[in-house]
Amino acid sequence: MKGHFTYGGYAVCSVHERAKAVRLLDRVWQGTLTVKQRFKDNPRNYIVRASFEGDELIVKIPRARNTRLQERFMTWFRPGEAERRYTSMQQLESLGFACTPPILAAERRWLGMVTDNILVYGYVDGRLAGPGDEEALASVLLPFYAKGYLRRDCKPSNFVIAPETGAVCFIDFRLTRPRILRRFRVWMELNQFLRNMPTARALIRPQGYGGWGFAVAGWCSHLGYRLNNYRRRLSRWLRGKSDTHTQ
Repeated sequence: MKGHFTYGGYAVCSVHERAKAVRLLDRVWQGTLTVKQRFKDNPRNYIVRASFEGDELIVKIPRARNTRLQERFMTWFRPGEAERRYTSMQQLESLGFACTPPILAAERRWLGMVTDNILVYGYVDGRLAGPGDEEALASVLLPFYAKGYLRRDCKPSNFVIAPETGAVCFIDFRLTRPRILRRFRVWMELNQFLRNMPTARALIRPQGYGGWGFAVAGWCSHLGYRLNNYRRRLSRWLRGKSDTHTQ
């Protein structure tokens, strides 16, 4: 049956019937999927485009996230990364926006914490958004933000433009709907988008996004961006020091 079931020590949710979902998981575990494109295969992430029984898929395994103690601890209280993204895809579809179709999420727990998870979703044909797509992106982002949701990491390369229709499809996202400071946090994420695509500002301002509150949100967004950059640089430096000591 479709829905939720347990297989091989993993809690699985899938849009497929159980038999097909099990075959897909077996192929992932055995490494026998027909891989057409390898996006990432490193200690941090495994992301490939593959085919399975006539379907074009993206298989994603967040290797580094599965090993972080703080991430494991948080999964005592919430689902793992794969299931959260799978649910986000279903939710975004229900809101009427185009996105990568969810296919399967599986997670394994130890002592109540997620230690391994797998996400599979449909491959969307098209090109990544970029310069010249400001109007198309604004046409989906403005109604999306009007609903009070955040998508995280809002930048042009996280949207795909369909080659024939020009329709905009969300990719690589995880939905949240803040309970506190919802409007301000929407403004912060919209400022993040404008930082990556400043030419869209002329389309955003007439829709009521302006004033001192929006400006403060932009300052906070920029501060968060700088702090994240410092954190990543420190993390890379510490990993480099650790590698030096172990050689």
